[in-house]
Amino acid sequence: MSGFRIAALGLLLALSAQVSAHRGQDALTVVEIDDVRGEVVATHHFAAHDIEPLLPRLAADAEASLDDTAAQEALTAHLARHFTLSTDAGGIVLSLDALRLRGDDVRVAYRGRFPKAATSLDLHSTLGADLTAGSSHQVNVRRNGVTRTLVFEGADDTGTVTFAPRTGKATGAAGR
Repeated sequence: MSGFRIAALGLLLALSAQVSAHRGQDALTVVEIDDVRGEVVATHHFAAHDIEPLLPRLAADAEASLDDTAAQEALTAHLARHFTLSTDAGGIVLSLDALRLRGDDVRVAYRGRFPKAATSLDLHSTLGADLTAGSSHQVNVRRNGVTRTLVFEGADDTGTVTFAPRTGKATGAAGR
């Protein structure tokens, strides 16, 4: 086999692996807890080509494009309603912090206060099943250098991440 054919075959295999890895991952959210500042930031990551066809369902008058301000507002309001956080030490109010659109990469960040006494974080998400049937929503929770992953697939899904009370390091996760 010539060097060109081997290189072309390698490129095809690499591209098919990337496409396969992306399939079914409609939503990824990273929740970062900063104990020093007492803050939590939840950043939702989407591919524009996955989310734009759904925009008319979120806002009937909006275009199916994130270039449309009404579509952006509908998306950020939808995310705020369908992804919530609370702790054993109290609720968390998340406020829109940033909307970043860069090519096909869409990031929507929300910021809130995180109670220092909290030893667990409850996450409620309907983003996986809410947007497209059969899709999933992966959430990575980071606190003090430890990351825990939860995957939400149902229409009404809740998961909990528990932290050691004194160090703040994650000790386990419940959920799907």
